[in-house]
This record gives sequence, C-alpha cells and structure tokens, in this order.
Amino acid sequence: MSDLVRDSRLRTIFPPDARQGEVPTLTAHVFEESGHHLQERLIERKEVWKRERFVARGAYGSVWLERCVKGSRVDETRAVKQIMRSPQQASGSKNVLDYDRELESFAKLSHQNYNRCFVQSFGWYEWENALLIAMEYLPLGDLQDHLSESSQLFEPEGQQVTSQLLEGLSFMHQNGYMHRDLKPKNILIKSKPPQPWWVKIGDFGISRRADTEFSATTAIQGTLGFLAPELHGLVGLSSDRGRHILGASDMWALGETVFRLLTNAVSFPTLRDLISYARGETPFPTKPLLDCGISEAGVSFVCELLIVDPGKRATGDSGQEHDWIVSQRASRDGSRPPSFLFSGLAM
Repeated sequence: MSDLVRDSRLRTIFPPDARQGEVPTLTAHVFEESGHHLQERLIERKEVWKRERFVARGAYGSVWLERCVKGSRVDETRAVKQIMRSPQQASGSKNVLDYDRELESFAKLSHQNYNRCFVQSFGWYEWENALLIAMEYLPLGDLQDHLSESSQLFEPEGQQVTSQLLEGLSFMHQNGYMHRDLKPKNILIKSKPPQPWWVKIGDFGISRRADTEFSATTAIQGTLGFLAPELHGLVGLSSDRGRHILGASDMWALGETVFRLLTNAVSFPTLRDLISYARGETPFPTKPLLDCGISEAGVSFVCELLIVDPGKRATGDSGQEHDWIVSQRASRDGSRPPSFLFSGLAM
C-alpha cells in the first residue's frame, strides 16, 4: 500500500448492531486535528453520515448518496462508491492492494492543485468485504446524461469543456497516471448553463501508473467506441511502452468524446469503419462536424486527437496550445500582467 493510500484511509466506526453482510446505514468518522494553542494540540472531530439513496451503478461498483447528520458538516452531502469484493479477497491485507491504483489516483488528484479538474475524494474505508470511497457529490450528473436529455453542445460550450478536460489529462499524465476509460459517462458536471460549464473527470477504476510496462493484456481496458486503434491491434506497437502509449490512448478517447459532444454522433459507428480509417482506406469523417457548423479550427483540433499513429497524436500539453483552445482561453481570461500584483507596494 502506498503512503498516499495509507494516509487517505478514514478512521471509521460502525453501529454495534450493524447487520452482517449489509453496509450499515450510519457511518461515523473520527478526525484528529490541531488547533492554534498547546491545549488544542490534538482535537478529535466526529462526523456521522447516513445513507439516503442509490445513485448509480458502474462497471466497478455502485454509488450511494449520503448526508451528514451529526458533526460540523450537518446537511452536507457526499457520494460513496461501494466496491464489493469476494470474501477471499477481503480476508487479508492483499485486498486493498487490488484497488491501490484507484485509491492512489483519487488521493493524488484530490490535492488542491488539481481538484478543480477531478472529482474530489475525501478518503476511503472498509466494511467486511466492501471497499468504500467517499467523494464529492455532483447532482447535475454526467455528460452522457446531458447528451441523452439535450442536443449536442454549441461550439463555444464544447471549447469550454474540452479546455478543462485537456487540463485534467495533462495533470494526470505529468504525474504518471493514465485514465484509460475517458468518456462522457465518466465526466461529471459541476455547473452548466445558464452558469459557465465546469466539468470534472471521475471514475479512476482502471487508471494506471505509466511506469507499469505496456502489454496487450494490461493496456486493452476501457469502453468500446473510445478505444484507440493501437488498443485494437491496428497499429504496430513493437517496443512502445508505458506513458507514451497509454497517454496517447487517453487523447484518442478525448477526441472521440469531443466529437460526440459537438455532434451527438459517433465518429466510427462500427469497428469495420475504424479499421478502414486506420488502414488509410477512408478519410476521417469530418462531415458530422461540418454539418453542425463546427469551425475549421475545431475540426482540425478533433482530427489531431484522432490521428491513427499514437506518436503523432496531440498530447495534453500540445492540445492546450491549439488555436481552438487558445482562442477560447483568451476570450475567457482578462488576465493582468504579473506586475499588477506588486502595484502600490514599496520595494
């Protein structure tokens, strides 16, 4: 278990009459904190949370809504991801290591430097054979829900959302993490029109450290429709490994996500269509983008993310420098020069 995972474990107390085999409705956490004086060197703060309702089910667990009913955060809500393990997995210390990568990525990316881009984790705990991850609750749902209930995004909206996703993927890749399952369903909405768009990347269930050696069996995980050509075996990988390949596959998934956000359509409806494109037999399908009135810069941006060769595909950093993203950032930021910080102060 890594230090990040160990330090993010929540000290937890369950009711003495909790039923075996069922995650208790009430959960208490104890936090050790420090005040400003010697008498406050160690302060214990307690919270009690009550499970209210089921929210969603994913490939790697279910999500529940809980509300704080006692303590300093009364009436605040949180989401709790519940991952059920077999009794054999839960019988020893090895069970936590099975989910170490998700817990580690959650802990790392919940740091204040990054949490504007990622669903924030508040820590994890266990009950019998259940692993539970407490995280912020975003009631507006995910981008897939939005696309299902509404039409595609207007291009300026798509630029806002894409800029935020690029920033998040850059943070992940710079810290040695790959998401490996980026898609609208795993992008949660913090705010949306009439407020400005604010999205957060979530669900790190199959995220991976880039220092793990790439192989056909370890890298081919994710969701069909968002898998890059190299993960289908359509591009020779030979000695390519780790960060480069897995990071490039995240960027392909971003390209497919942006395509769907702008068109509410799929770039390659069948695997045969993807194979034909990967082999150079058919051009990239720009027609859905053009039919939606997407600008030349926008089409160029999507095409650079969906390049077959992973070595030529846009990265998180290069994508942020693309004209389509820079123009959105320039219209949003009225940033002042650094010298403004020191105005009126004596040297």
